[in-house]
Formats: sequence, structure tokens, C-alpha cells
Amino acid sequence: MYREERYRAVIRQLTRALAGNVAWSNRANAWMLLGSSHLELKQYVEAERALLRALELGGNTVIQARYRLGLLYFREKRFEESARQLDIFLRDGRNEADTIIIRDAQVMLGNIRSGKEKR
Repeated sequence: MYREERYRAVIRQLTRALAGNVAWSNRANAWMLLGSSHLELKQYVEAERALLRALELGGNTVIQARYRLGLLYFREKRFEESARQLDIFLRDGRNEADTIIIRDAQVMLGNIRSGKEKR
């Protein structure tokens, strides 16, 4: 419960901050964090919207946004889209990503490609 409430608080704060048209250098990161918080609460439509916005804005959050989109699509059983995002993440993010996240992405891709996940 505490963890869920923290994500809800993050969503409220970031939504308020992003509603303004203020230009700030970490805007893409804020969208990525907003998407990640929605993802943790299984609010997939909102998560996808925010993560795609982070990708549009570019910057140093693109790799993390790709991984999270891959995870979101995997959870929604949108395996082709998941594989596309995870492939890009693994190709472009090896030097920036945590080893555990890389392994997680490899396992998801392996499950998709081996047919363990029903299409």
C-alpha cells in the first residue's frame, strides 16, 4: 500500500509539473518517470503515452524508456512490439544499462522468440 501511494504521489507531482509549458532540461526524464510510475500501478495506457513522449523528447532517458516500453508491451502480451523495443534497448543501451535489466530484457526476448509466450 505504501509503495502504491508513493507512485500515486509521484504521478500527481509530475503531472502538475508537466502541465506547465516551462522548458526545462529534464523534461524527458520527467515523462519517463511518469510512465514508469504508471507502469508500476499497471496503468498501461497512461504509461505508454508518457513513455512514448519521453522517446519523442530524446536525451539520456531514451534507453530506459525503451526498456520500460518493452516491459509494458510484454505484460500486455503485445509481443512483437515488446521484441522491437527490447531489441533496440539491447542494441543501443548495453553500455548504459544495469546488468540485471539487460538480463531481464534478454529473458523476455528469449521467451517471445521461443514461443513460451503465447501470441
